[in-house]
Amino acid sequence: MEPDGGPIPTIGVYKGVPLHDQQSDARLAVVRAEIDRVLDMTKPRELFDYAIDERNAPEARLLAEAMCESLYVLAAESRSLRPTINLDQLHAYCAGLNSQSWRNPWRYGSFACRDAVLREQPLEERQPR
Repeated sequence: MEPDGGPIPTIGVYKGVPLHDQQSDARLAVVRAEIDRVLDMTKPRELFDYAIDERNAPEARLLAEAMCESLYVLAAESRSLRPTINLDQLHAYCAGLNSQSWRNPWRYGSFACRDAVLREQPLEERQPR
């Protein structure tokens, strides 16, 4: 579920992951490389740590969040030992990463992300609703 404002518009999809708009070609290359990195991860703790790191691309963080949660749910459903991660904390760190109204115009992330990478150029001001 997205906070108010709806999801961030996308400009395409890479390996099933939507790419957020208003990014340079150089930045999109970074995002694609980060998505590849996440897709190579198999350990829930590694995915969790990646997802909560604000310096990582929002699209890759959202992917890591989804993969981490899936591994947790699969363990629970198969009555296996669940990963030692906190899903509520995971979701809290990733909240707003795909929200138009929470999108930080100066950084790649939400307004809650204080350590996110600075944008080369701030986003244009949004039009009032």
